[in-house]
This record gives sequence, C-alpha cells and structure tokens, in this order.
Amino acid sequence: ISVLRNGLQDHVTVVQTAVSSSSTGTATLHCAAGHSAVCQVLPAEVEASWTVNYSDASPVPVSTSTVDSLLASHASDRKLCGMKVDAEGSELEVIKGAQETLRLHRPELFLEIHPYELRNRGSSSGELFDILVGILGYRIVDGPPGCIHK
Repeated sequence: ISVLRNGLQDHVTVVQTAVSSSSTGTATLHCAAGHSAVCQVLPAEVEASWTVNYSDASPVPVSTSTVDSLLASHASDRKLCGMKVDAEGSELEVIKGAQETLRLHRPELFLEIHPYELRNRGSSSGELFDILVGILGYRIVDGPPGCIHK
C-alpha cells in the first residue's frame, strides 16, 4: 500500500521474503502482540535460544533469501543507489547476504543498528562494522546515528 500511496510502483518491486545471510531457507517472523513495529525474523538456530518473550503473538513462517540473490533474480539495468536496513537485530545477516551487491553498486547505506538484539544473536556492531568498513570500504560519517557512506 505504501508503494502505491507514494507513486513508486514503477520503481519498486515488493518481494515477500525476509533477507538474511542464506540464499534460501525459512525462518519465523515474531511480532510482539499489539506492536507491529516490534518484529523480528528468527532463524531456527537463533529462535531456540532467544530471550525475548513473544508468547502473546502468533509466529509466521517466512521464506528467506539474500539481497544478492534477490537482485540477481530481479535483474535490471538500473544501478542501486541506496539501501536502507532496519532489521531489528538481523543487520549482520542482511549485510553478509548483500556483500556482492554492496561491492558492485556501492549504494548509500542507511543502517539502523540494534546492539542488544545483535548480542542476543551472538554477534556485535563491531563485527558488522568490520565487514562494512574493513572489507567493503565503507566509512562512517557525521549525521544521524548509524549512517555509513561509501
């Protein structure tokens, strides 16, 4: 609905898939009851040890793919100029699955980081920045928290 409301239907393809570090798979979408903005996609190996209680909500199985795979399957001659990641603790999985895209297109990256959720998944914002800055050559710039530039 948001794509149509904003007149973006000629520029956006909506794909009902959660992005991760694995090119194919499934995970479970958990949303806190009454809070649609507080949702997380948990792979089975994370879900078993997750400490957040979602007992009031109904989990939904979702298919997963990488950003790299999704863009390859929706080929376009257009350059990817920007990428927004707000993944509620799955930031590392999203970036790991987008490395080829980030190398090839060098999009501006708008990244919201959730350190607590990253730690619950056994990773950290440091590990995320090691990939972005150390491997992919992005740099952090002044601006809103979490902004990284190429």
